[in-house]
Amino acid sequence: MMKIKKFVLTISLLSVFTVFGGMSAGAFNAVKVAPYSMGDLDGDGMITAADARIALLHSTGRHTLNEKHIRIADIDGNGKIEHADARAILRYSSGLISSMNSSGRNTEIK
Repeated sequence: MMKIKKFVLTISLLSVFTVFGGMSAGAFNAVKVAPYSMGDLDGDGMITAADARIALLHSTGRHTLNEKHIRIADIDGNGKIEHADARAILRYSSGLISSMNSSGRNTEIK
């Protein structure tokens, strides 16, 4: 059952990224940070859906991150990049959570 839920979540997130992936970051929420801060996988100094997409692609084996990027994308600190890390990046970029930290504890806004 858990594998089915992960699959559905992965397909759902990939669908969102496919639809929105070609749009500029300015069209959606973005959180400005120092380049390559936690969650900023593309190094543009903003955490956006594009960063979440990179983490999700890595978690599904469609993209390989180097060690530096793995540390940046490992939001929950478990040493692996999983759909939950991509989800946390996406939720942070859209303002649904107010913080992202390595312990994985986020403050819910909505």
